[in-house]
Amino acid sequence: IIDISERKLAELAIKDANSKYEAVIDNPLVSYSLSNKNGDVIDANDSACEMFGYSKQEFLKLNRTDIFDVKDPAFILALAHRNETGRTGAAINGIKKNGEHFPLGFISSKFINANGEERISSLLLDLTQRKKAEEKILLSEQRFKSLVQNGSDLLAILDADANYTYVSPTSKKVLGFDPEFLVGENAFSFIHEVDLEKAKQIIE
Repeated sequence: IIDISERKLAELAIKDANSKYEAVIDNPLVSYSLSNKNGDVIDANDSACEMFGYSKQEFLKLNRTDIFDVKDPAFILALAHRNETGRTGAAINGIKKNGEHFPLGFISSKFINANGEERISSLLLDLTQRKKAEEKILLSEQRFKSLVQNGSDLLAILDADANYTYVSPTSKKVLGFDPEFLVGENAFSFIHEVDLEKAKQIIE
């Protein structure tokens, strides 16, 4: 006797799973790859192929050693974590077809398919633009720090209560106090009472 209702539920579950899988694969905003436990690529969407610079036919002949820097310590740790817990997420180095290395974010998990085979699914994100933005911010901060440290003008940063949170090194020359002495002190305490009200109006 075959329980038709159970078989029907199983078929619906498989259909639902396939629909969700296809939704991910067809999404141009998501880069996705599927591989076996040895790292051989089994499937990938167009977005992933374009990211690495391969055609779909070429990409499906690759192994993870072709697209990930497997010597990258971050990748080694991520792989160990996935083997232990079944999933992982990390920022690693990807390798394009032309050999160019680029920052790559990925979320990866392993599962057993209907045939009892281990599979690895990975969502991939090119972090190049974010990396460039971070480097630009860092360079800007370095230039600002150099300007402040080497400038001749006094620069101070106050909190909402007018307490010094930063004072440039020129404070020693201009005010006669070391920056370390001034940080945490109230700016108004160094202003003559005649000018105090005017100073408060300017700061406020």
